[in-house]
Amino acid sequence: MKKITIMAFLLAFVLAFGACEEPQNNAPVLRNPEGTISYLFPSYEGFYYEAPSVLTEENRLVVSYTTNATEGAEDSVIAVRTAAKSGSAWDFSAEPSVAVAPSADGWDKYNVGNGDIVAGSFTYRGTDYAYLMAYEASPAAAEKRFSVGLALSSDLKNW
Repeated sequence: MKKITIMAFLLAFVLAFGACEEPQNNAPVLRNPEGTISYLFPSYEGFYYEAPSVLTEENRLVVSYTTNATEGAEDSVIAVRTAAKSGSAWDFSAEPSVAVAPSADGWDKYNVGNGDIVAGSFTYRGTDYAYLMAYEASPAAAEKRFSVGLALSSDLKNW
């Protein structure tokens, strides 16, 4: 019994001190052009921000997330926001753009969200694209089953 108690104590000791690692100094810091820490989203009042996804490129950070298009409404869209690298910080001065919105009538006319972007080389119907986004959507508000959609872009603005 003594051996089990000693082993449990040693395991707890190792786990406790193993979790006390020094933070890394190379983590990206979001800063605005004035050099102060920046908020990723332009406004919090009346808007929700969910399911963020981050794509890191050499000199650019791309964040996609689900938000509402209209303040105070439940009209989900997928927005994309980019940041340019400025030294060791990221400048999020560019305004967010809507990448995917619900269609007027179709399988994705409600609950568009959870977009995830990957960079690469994609060809669809003879046209080359640099980005592919997978997202989920449903045709009705009460729908509990979602379908997966794919969207393509060359510039992160036109999908």
